[in-house]
Amino acid sequence: MRRVETPPQAEPVKPTKPYPFADSASRRYVRTDPHMARIFETLFQVDIWEDFKRLKAALRVGEKHRDYATLMKALDEAEDNARLAHSLFVNAKLVAERFETDALLIEAGMRKEATALLQGEKTAGRLSKAITDADVVAQCATMFPDEWTRIQVDRRQHKLTVSHLEHLVTCWTSRCRSLQTMVAKVR
Repeated sequence: MRRVETPPQAEPVKPTKPYPFADSASRRYVRTDPHMARIFETLFQVDIWEDFKRLKAALRVGEKHRDYATLMKALDEAEDNARLAHSLFVNAKLVAERFETDALLIEAGMRKEATALLQGEKTAGRLSKAITDADVVAQCATMFPDEWTRIQVDRRQHKLTVSHLEHLVTCWTSRCRSLQTMVAKVR
C-alpha cells in the first residue's frame, strides 16, 4: 500500500464575509482540508435526477437474464452502480440538510412573529397561561398556513426521499450479490 504524505496544514483562508461569532474571544475561522475539498469536488457533482433514473432502470437485467454476456456486462456495471447509488444517497442527505437549514431560518421568523403576538395577548390579559412551544407552533400554523404547511410537507418529502435512496443503495448491494450468483449458475 502506497503511503501518501500529508502536507502541513495551511493557514485557514479568511472568508470575505466572516461567520458570525458568539463572542469576541472565539474569533476562529472554519476551514476544510484541501484533500477533503478534492473529494467534495467529485462526490458532490452528480446529476441526481438523471443518475437516479439510470440506476432505477439498470436494476433489471431483462429478458436476457440467462445470457452469460448480458449477465457479465451487468455484473461489470453493478459495483459502479452501487457506488453511484451511495453517492446519490449522500447528495440527497446534503440537499435535505441544506433545506432544513433554510427552513429553520424561515421558521425562526415565523416563530418570532407568533411569539410576539402571543406575548402581546398575554400582556393584554387575553392569555392567562405561560406561552408554550405548542402554542407558538399552533400560532405559526394559524398566521402562516400556506408557508407552514409547505415547509412541513417539504421536510417530510426530503426525509422520505433520503430513505428511498438509502434503500436504492441496499438494492444495488443486493444486485451485485445476485448477479454473481446468476453468472455462476449460467457458466
